[in-house]
Amino acid sequence: MDLEKIFDEYYDRIYGFTLLRVRNVHDAEDITSDVFVKVAQNINSYDEEKASLSTWLFTIALNLIRDHCRVAKRGAVELEFAENIASSDNIETSVEEGAMSGERAKALYAALEQLDERQRNIVLLRYKSNMSNRQIADTLALSESNVETILYRARKKLKKLLENCEVFSVDSYNL
Repeated sequence: MDLEKIFDEYYDRIYGFTLLRVRNVHDAEDITSDVFVKVAQNINSYDEEKASLSTWLFTIALNLIRDHCRVAKRGAVELEFAENIASSDNIETSVEEGAMSGERAKALYAALEQLDERQRNIVLLRYKSNMSNRQIADTLALSESNVETILYRARKKLKKLLENCEVFSVDSYNL
């Protein structure tokens, strides 16, 4: 397996997922780097018959994020986080739109924080990391139907939480 190809193909997805979970650019960069260090160290033990490559990578990322969260104290949402979400999605086209994007990111993050950890992980793996329900099920050791049910409930809750948000058009996010 070509480590460089794995890095090129998955870095942005792993980083985006990690950033949404830890809310700090530097921590997200460190954790993402640690994911690829672990991949390099354990590439010979990877068995594609047990799990897809993306499942294996996101499982490593999720475990490192959990380790980080155990150690780190939870803090307030940082403006830097909102700015990075806005720029990572290529939303920023003007100062006014950039400010609106930051407000959308804050509103979305606040809504995501109201989900339980399992719901939040499933939503982020599905929509930020573009994983299929099957891949998510493998990563989180759940059945595919359980993932579908949790995702349905999480989307319903997010839609309700964001309905009255002025900076959000819920329909534009297909919730």
